[in-house]
Amino acid sequence: MKDGSVLQDLNAEMAVLGALMLDNSAMSKVEEVNLLVDDFYKTTHKSIFGVITWLISKGKSADVVTVSAKLRESTLLEEVGGTYYLTELVESVPSAENVRYYAEIVKEKARLRKLKTLALEISEKAEHAIDSASIVDFALTEVLNINSTDAEKSILYGNFYESRVKLMRQRLDAETRYFPKTPWAGLNELLVHGFRPGIVLIAGRPGTGKTELKLNLEDHWLKDGIGIYDWSPEMGAARELDRLDLIHLPEIDSVDMYYAKVKKEYKKKLKERWKFYDSKDFWFDDVPDRSFEQIALNVRRIKQGGSNLRIVLIDMFSHLREISTSIRNRREVIESVITRMDIAAKEQEVCYVVLHHLGKQVERRQSTVPKMSDLLEATRFEGTADLILFCHRPAVYDANCGDDTTHVIIGKQREGGKHVGKVVRLRMIGDHKFVEDIESDGLI
Repeated sequence: MKDGSVLQDLNAEMAVLGALMLDNSAMSKVEEVNLLVDDFYKTTHKSIFGVITWLISKGKSADVVTVSAKLRESTLLEEVGGTYYLTELVESVPSAENVRYYAEIVKEKARLRKLKTLALEISEKAEHAIDSASIVDFALTEVLNINSTDAEKSILYGNFYESRVKLMRQRLDAETRYFPKTPWAGLNELLVHGFRPGIVLIAGRPGTGKTELKLNLEDHWLKDGIGIYDWSPEMGAARELDRLDLIHLPEIDSVDMYYAKVKKEYKKKLKERWKFYDSKDFWFDDVPDRSFEQIALNVRRIKQGGSNLRIVLIDMFSHLREISTSIRNRREVIESVITRMDIAAKEQEVCYVVLHHLGKQVERRQSTVPKMSDLLEATRFEGTADLILFCHRPAVYDANCGDDTTHVIIGKQREGGKHVGKVVRLRMIGDHKFVEDIESDGLI
């Protein structure tokens, strides 16, 4: 492959090497950029950088004399230009002050070269491929690897720290309030202790309690030490954190009391609570417009790190890029995503818990209780998902009906199906708590 001048900057490479030999402490700034030996374009520069980093890592001085000696041991000194060239490198920079800037230039040029190589590989694969899915997966993996440092990866799956600080400041302002409603703690045994890799679908019309159910289950999974990757672009970190906090404060019956007391006796309890969010087994992702392939790639990378990731939450199914942008052949696109999700769940040994809006057809018939036929476009869920839960709230359709409970209806259960058709009624207490209604065991 022939590289043009746009794909390398030898002056920047020389400046990095000279600055490091001039001031070894500058290595900390170079490490911040995650500059590697292979990021250098010129072969001789690779050799020099490798020796410099080795000497510094061993606590030894890396200057013209010591670097020359080490290169001579490896019979590389003459190849790189001798002691004369090393001296030239040091004299090429007045100080090491701008070494990070030089390193960033070298890193950026390396990324451009890798992208050019990747483009050629993708083109070659496309000429011999049977389907595009494998190529897309390969391309996404390679692009993210090219454009990610360890620091960037931690930000991608970062904890709630920044949102938490911002939220606590907002809570001091009486004008800034969320009004969350959080759900009942049940179904945990059904979903966790009966857990296996696969798909769980939580479906219903807007306002029927899907997100509340998701948040409560998430709360209990965290307490059980189960790793979670939660993609929730619509909720956002601040709102999700606020709702999860309220689940953890059972003594509080109203939002007003919560805001009045959170700075006092509950501060210690919340501090303990936040250890869940900061743990290595919780990743919150609110980056919009994710494709399923990107989410699956994130899951694969997390699993490779040896985490206890077992649950992947997708809130909502229709927000996935493939689905939100599909105009023609929408049904085929949805079926393809569900099929790939089921395959990924088995391969990655995780459970994908997916939230899904049902269409308006539910509201057009006499009975607004959701059923399997309401899945319509996403009918493939019926045959693929291990568990399907429908959320229904009668008061959403008739404010005068007197029933403001949330009904969780078990539409499908792969393990013997003994609970299929049963409904769990969740009654709200105060502003944010649900308890199981005593009649929850009955059939619909």
